[in-house]
Amino acid sequence: MQEELKKSIKNEVKKLLGTVSNDPYQRVSSENGPFEGAMLGAALGAGGAGAGIFGARMHYKGIDKRAERHLNAIESREPVLQRKINKVNNQSENPRMSLIQKAKNKIADAGIGQINSLRSAQLDGLSSKNEQMRSTVDSMYRTNPHAAKEADTSRRSHYAQSYADINNHYNDVIQGSRFSKMKQQVEDSMQSRQARLEKNRDVKVSKLNKELDNLTAGRQKWGEEGVKAMKHKHPYSHVKGIGRSVAAIGASALIGGGAGMILGGLSDEVNKNVKQ
Repeated sequence: MQEELKKSIKNEVKKLLGTVSNDPYQRVSSENGPFEGAMLGAALGAGGAGAGIFGARMHYKGIDKRAERHLNAIESREPVLQRKINKVNNQSENPRMSLIQKAKNKIADAGIGQINSLRSAQLDGLSSKNEQMRSTVDSMYRTNPHAAKEADTSRRSHYAQSYADINNHYNDVIQGSRFSKMKQQVEDSMQSRQARLEKNRDVKVSKLNKELDNLTAGRQKWGEEGVKAMKHKHPYSHVKGIGRSVAAIGASALIGGGAGMILGGLSDEVNKNVKQ
């Protein structure tokens, strides 16, 4: 009966040896002794301290990689935001006409163009008559200089007044035409559209500028000086001694250490029964 008990216990020990004979457990055992390593693993594992230290170490070691990712994201995002700001500003400064506005504007320009063609024709006729009068006056200078001078003064005055009258007349025609009213409608509509775009621009640009400010703050946070300060404040930077050893081995060592204490107890039980 006693021999069967010994064999059963030995078999269980062999099974546990296969489970816990991992590298982390061997490191705990070799650095601190089998029993001390087992106790260390069990104590830290039971209280969660080992996992906490290990997690803190991993978080601390990952600061540089996280900083690199954040800075890369900032560098790629910044030009995108700047392009959006430029686009919004350009849209508010140069609003586009709708198809209806374009059609109205085209009709108005064509109508006003026709009126101005009549103006040009009449001014050309006035200019032609003025040149005829100039030739007549010039021929009078040889025979009657005094009369020629008075005639030339009258010619100049008549030309200037007629020129002004023609222009004023056609300006009034354009101003009172439906083409001018149509043109004004388009202009009023575009001014209203521009006002809306400017209001929308102010909201969008303000939001985009805030995001740019956040990127600037992020660049400071994840830059060289920011990372240095982050590491200095990190809890792991204040962990010393055996805590760092446990963290370096990893969480699996803690599990191995806890199982190691069980193994140690069973081994003592085996030896005790064998001696009996």
